[in-house]
Order: sequence, then C-alpha cells, then structure tokens
Amino acid sequence: MAKAVKQSAVAKELKKEYLIQHLKEVEGLIVKWIGQRKVPGPFSPHEEGLGWKSEYRPSLEADPDSNHILRSHIRSRALWRHHTEWERQLALAWLLVTQLREMSTGQLPLIRDGDTVGIWTNYVATALLAAFEGLRRNRRVRMNYKIPENGLGVAAGDFKIDTGAATEKQRKAIQEKHSGLVMSIVQQQTMKQLVDCWHEIVVLEEHMTQLVSKILKSRDILYPCSFCRHLWK
Repeated sequence: MAKAVKQSAVAKELKKEYLIQHLKEVEGLIVKWIGQRKVPGPFSPHEEGLGWKSEYRPSLEADPDSNHILRSHIRSRALWRHHTEWERQLALAWLLVTQLREMSTGQLPLIRDGDTVGIWTNYVATALLAAFEGLRRNRRVRMNYKIPENGLGVAAGDFKIDTGAATEKQRKAIQEKHSGLVMSIVQQQTMKQLVDCWHEIVVLEEHMTQLVSKILKSRDILYPCSFCRHLWK
C-alpha cells in the first residue's frame, strides 16, 4: 500500500516538472509570436523581390498546434479583439495591394514605347514602394535613380527598372516615365486607403504587444490546452 502511494507521489512530481517545462515552451512560443506580428511593409524588399506575395499571416498562426496553444494559454479578450480587427485590416490591405498592382501594371502599355526594351517587374514594384513610403511618412517622394554596374539600363535604388537604356537621353526618358507613374499612384484613392489601413495595422500591433508583455510579466498563461490538460489533474 505504501509503495502505491510512493508511486503516485512520483507521478505527481513528474507531471509538475512536465507542466513547468510546457509553460516555459509556451512563453517562448508567445515571444516568437510577438516578433511575427511585426508585419513587413506591403511593398518592402525581401529575398524574393519586392512586396507581399500573399495576404500576410504569422507562420505560428498558420500552424494548427501552435495556434491552439496560443489561443488556449492566452485568454485576454481585449487581445483577441484587437487581433480580430488586425486580421481584418490585413485582409483589406492585401485587397488594396492587389488592386494597386493591377492598376499600375495596366498603365505599362501607355508608358512603353513600341520599340523600347521590356520593363522589369521592378518597374511597377519600385513605383508602388516609393508612393507608399512617401504618403505614409507625409513627405515628398524622391527617387534615387542610378546606372547599373554593367552600364546598361536604369535602376531605382537597388532594383533595375530598365535593362536597355544606353544613353543619357534614354535614361532620362525612362526616369521621367517612372516618376510619372509614381506620382499617378500617389494620387490614387486606393493608395491613400492603403496608407490609412497600414496606420491601423501598426496601432493594433502596438496595442497587442503591450497586452502580451503584461500577460508574460504577470504569467497570466496558467490555463490548460489539449497538450497539457492531463498535467493539471
């Protein structure tokens, strides 16, 4: 009989250790999640080019197990209310980004001359980035045009927007047309809507970060999930 009691005590102690370890992992998951909620700009440079390729969603939220753990251990209604609005604004931002790309790409036939070289995808992407950053920061749009290292074409910052211009006259023509596209995008109501939407996203991110920081500081994560429910008994 005494032996059975001793085994029960050992099992109880093991459960306690497993639970402590699980909660440490939950805290680490939450910290990682905070970092993933810092959304990259809709037209910002990344390894694959410029701008979002799809609607933004943190990878931890896309993973069913991680998402379940986060939602089970974080019970703040205010946080998840902000999160729901954050997701709504992200969906709206993706819709606006898609519309802006379509509208801007639709202007390319008007920008190209019949006998000029093809214009890279970066032509539109850099124009969108410049227009967005200018409006978002409420400052005059300035383009940094350069001659690529091989001496052919035109680059806007670090991105080639033309591959064939070889003379100053040709480069100037490309730059003027590109600047014209940038200014036309700045005037688009859709871009202004995107800037307002982005402001809401940033504000919501700040609110969520503050709430999560308080949750971690107070260790208000002591709730069961399907992975630790048996450890609380």
